[in-house]
Amino acid sequence: MKSTNPNCGFREDWDFEDIEIIHKEENLNNREFLRLRWACNAKPDVMIISRKHGLFIELKVESGIGTNKFGYNQEETQSDILELLPLTVPCFSDMDFRKIILSKGEKSNITWSEIKDKLTNELALKHLKNMPK
Repeated sequence: MKSTNPNCGFREDWDFEDIEIIHKEENLNNREFLRLRWACNAKPDVMIISRKHGLFIELKVESGIGTNKFGYNQEETQSDILELLPLTVPCFSDMDFRKIILSKGEKSNITWSEIKDKLTNELALKHLKNMPK
């Protein structure tokens, strides 16, 4: 695998083709190493945390959920992060994390129109008036 660190390297540096070879040689059918690579590089658009809860909010204005030819799926990656975060970050170990998608698409948990309908702040409304429905 190509890396700036000769020992292991940051997962973001792992080469896609090399990872595919490992998946085939080790019979890893769920793309475990690719998913780990993506989870180490991904981040939510907005993260809100309280003492015991965390919320990831993915904001989509024009594009949909990201995918690529190697099987990357943005929604799956965020689910992986939600699973890994409490296991790898001690201050989040007792927290319950959830995610929502704010978009105009069918995968949306809440739409931009619903947000606009609930807002009364004049400044926010000014910026949202031209948002897609």
